[in-house]
Amino acid sequence: MHPGMQSLALAVQEILKRDPHAGDLYIIRGRRGDLVKISA
Repeated sequence: MHPGMQSLALAVQEILKRDPHAGDLYIIRGRRGDLVKISA
């Protein structure tokens, strides 16, 4: 999983139109499904 947390926060903001710092929990899954990143 290449994107860092800043890139994932930007994706949440641009794609989901949500504030990545609002306290929501986002789980990003890798393509193969064997890795996840969690952003709170």
